[in-house]
Amino acid sequence: MKLLSCLLLLLLGLAACQAPPATVSSEPTSIPTPPDNIAPTTDSILHFEGRIRSIIEDTAGHYWIGLEGVARYDGTTWTYFTTDQGLPDMQVRYLREDREGRIWAGTANGVAVYNGRGFEVVKPQPGRTLITEVPDHESFDHWLWFDAGNQNGALRWDGQQLEHLTFPVPPGYPEFDSTGFIPGYGYDRYAVYGFHRDRSGAMWFGTERAGLFRYDGRTFSPIHWEGPTGVIRAIYEDDQGRVWFGNNPHGLMYIEGGRVVDFSQDLGGAEEPAGALAIGQDSSGYLWIVPYQGGLWRYTPPEVRASLPSPAAAPLVQFTTEDGLPTNHLGSIYLDEAGTIWFGTDYGDIYGYDGGGFFPFGPDRP
Repeated sequence: MKLLSCLLLLLLGLAACQAPPATVSSEPTSIPTPPDNIAPTTDSILHFEGRIRSIIEDTAGHYWIGLEGVARYDGTTWTYFTTDQGLPDMQVRYLREDREGRIWAGTANGVAVYNGRGFEVVKPQPGRTLITEVPDHESFDHWLWFDAGNQNGALRWDGQQLEHLTFPVPPGYPEFDSTGFIPGYGYDRYAVYGFHRDRSGAMWFGTERAGLFRYDGRTFSPIHWEGPTGVIRAIYEDDQGRVWFGNNPHGLMYIEGGRVVDFSQDLGGAEEPAGALAIGQDSSGYLWIVPYQGGLWRYTPPEVRASLPSPAAAPLVQFTTEDGLPTNHLGSIYLDEAGTIWFGTDYGDIYGYDGGGFFPFGPDRP
């Protein structure tokens, strides 16, 4: 009861009350820094295999790809980084760039930062409950977030240290016991599977089974809706301020005007994606969804549809290999600085879309 009371006060924004730190370890397996003589390999083509989980373009205009390792493209050459160059694990889930221009890789077994030669593992500090206040909003805007494996909460880099922050349990949600275990659920109900920073700077966290949460640096808020709660991997705010998320495998949902809407209601019973692995928006306003079950979907929002001289018959269109999609198995979406929308596949390839068809990533791309 003491823990529950403390957590309730924390949710009300009283910084004086803080839950006991989690007892589960958050440190990844120790990986030694690679010797100087293990240089990364290079090639003129992208030849890694596996699902591309993350694509970013850094401030220097280089592309970084997270898949089975990390690949960097400088405009002519791909450079490949593996555990030989310091990555703690080959399954790279997230890539981030910090305010100093350094590239961070979040993997299945820890977090590492690029040092100009290879990657160095950064070990998180022991876990504690997510704080409800920050020094200033500018600092909050520059925090980097990564998942904490199958543990409650997330890893946060604040510019000085990497820290494992566990989520306060909202009222009515299953409560952890002293070991961090939830009876009937295990340790992973609050494990983070998806992140998104909205235009206000607030962070959204999608979890395995606890639902969706919003954190603005001071308040940690659960998002409620009627119906089942699945695994939330993809979260995205569109240019109209709607926050979309995949409720896998139960469908696609969005938040508008403070209300959670099941996307199937907009379609009047038409077929829709069974959740989402990735969501993005192109420079023309079309919304793209990598569904939970194969292929690719494009949605024309009402405001875009109203601006078209002759809108298509259906606002939601599915693309498969029969429509020219190179593969039905995709894993990521990225809109670059030039306005090109890119799709990462499960087979280590990247394709863009120009309105008429799909084309491979490379030096001759439009």
